[in-house]
Amino acid sequence: QPPMSYIIKCRLDHACDLLKETEYSITEICERCGFSDLASFSKIFKKTYDTTPSIYRKDKKMSE
Repeated sequence: QPPMSYIIKCRLDHACDLLKETEYSITEICERCGFSDLASFSKIFKKTYDTTPSIYRKDKKMSE
């Protein structure tokens, strides 16, 4: 696995944790996880998880 892919995976894993466990805004999570802007974060997140960060958060809260 290329180093950048690994870094992105780690950032997305952290973002998922923050989406599930905090009330931080999506923008704040994007910044805390090291993404340069919200658009790129959302695009990579959707490509990886086939859903948007906000829908991911809602789905995880509903399953609790």
